[in-house]
Amino acid sequence: MNVWAVTGYLGHDPKLRTLPSGTLVLNLSIAVRQRQIKSKEGQWVDQPPVWTDVTLFGGACQWLSQRLTKGSLIAAVGELGLREYEARDGTRKTQIELFATKIDPLDKREGETRDAARSSGSSASKSYDKPYTRDEAPPFDDDDPIPF
Repeated sequence: MNVWAVTGYLGHDPKLRTLPSGTLVLNLSIAVRQRQIKSKEGQWVDQPPVWTDVTLFGGACQWLSQRLTKGSLIAAVGELGLREYEARDGTRKTQIELFATKIDPLDKREGETRDAARSSGSSASKSYDKPYTRDEAPPFDDDDPIPF
């Protein structure tokens, strides 16, 4: 089973687009912070962030594109994939990508409780406008239990 969960901060505003089939797609890039302990001193040290692209398909994209901005803290759950591409300098690169089944905003807006922000994202991420083809999204079942 390929289920991954990440928490991080958005590196740019969400990018919303529509596929020819009419399916909404939301693209995000998040910085996932890593910490490592110095064994002798016993102190935690921040490592450089790992940038992860996150892609979400379906009805929640519209709401999330309006709710999230650069710097927003989110939690995303989905299927991890690798995308290979050719960089401008001609070298082959590999990018980590998470095909999300659920995205929850973790920061709160003015006048909003954290629970309200999370529950809005959770319920929105389960409503999809249209089914999509296998070419448009990875196979997943939103009702599958998460094994952790």
